[in-house]
Amino acid sequence: MKRIALLTNPAAGKGTATEAMHKARRRFQAHGIDVIGISGATKQSSSELCNRALEENIDALVVCGGDGMISLALQEQAGTHIPLGIIPAGTGNDHARALGIPLDAEEAADVVATGTPSITDLGVMKQGDQKRIFGTVACAGFDSLVNDRASRLPWPRGRSRYVAAAALEFVRFHAMEMIITFDDGSPQTFNATSLAIGNTKSYGGGMLICPSASPYDGLFDVTIIEKMGRFDAMRKFPKIFSSEIDQVDSVRTLKARKVLVEMPVPVAAYADGERFTLLPVECSVLESQGCFITPAV
Repeated sequence: MKRIALLTNPAAGKGTATEAMHKARRRFQAHGIDVIGISGATKQSSSELCNRALEENIDALVVCGGDGMISLALQEQAGTHIPLGIIPAGTGNDHARALGIPLDAEEAADVVATGTPSITDLGVMKQGDQKRIFGTVACAGFDSLVNDRASRLPWPRGRSRYVAAAALEFVRFHAMEMIITFDDGSPQTFNATSLAIGNTKSYGGGMLICPSASPYDGLFDVTIIEKMGRFDAMRKFPKIFSSEIDQVDSVRTLKARKVLVEMPVPVAAYADGERFTLLPVECSVLESQGCFITPAV
């Protein structure tokens, strides 16, 4: 690793990304790596800077920020031969968790310097001509309400923010009709509260909504939380977002390469914690289209 572009979102982690960037940059310099710093004032300018950087003679594009900034970089980097490095500095950091990347900025920089490129699957969410590539989890239903609320909360950080958002949105917890088509099968109707389509295991800072998901198997893990009352949901909440989710009788899990989601009411779809558009959407696996720098084995 000789030359990298380092994309930073100064607002990530409520401003902690700048501190993480400086720590990582010093570590890169200690490894003798030439760093090109880039930081856009808007999402569009950041995307343009990513695109330009990928056209330069760099060994890696490195993102210092949260899952939203990684998602932004993926739109430009996916399918290229240039690996993506991660310095986790956001609220959830679920990409880093999925890939075994340390949450400490200096340790993550060491992974970029000494790690190896790892080929993974990605997902793509589509509606008409619109598309959004994602690396972790896509969701709709109560999850969407929680994501929207979490994005507006000033605190706390990490997983606690999503737990707080879920508590605040719990008054709106109810089942909705979801029409879901798996692969090339027939549409199925579910009375469900939440739907998660996982390329990886977690969202919301380590909440294991798809605990068996793997970004290396060419398949999504799909979790459907079917109708349950609020008291029942409160009682089952600890298991729903843990490795014990398969033991919850209101939860259905299955695998698919393609998932079409429709609802008769307007509900937003999210991917990597970022709002995409209102349903319907179709999610498909992009097999072996991801390339990330992960810890050397």
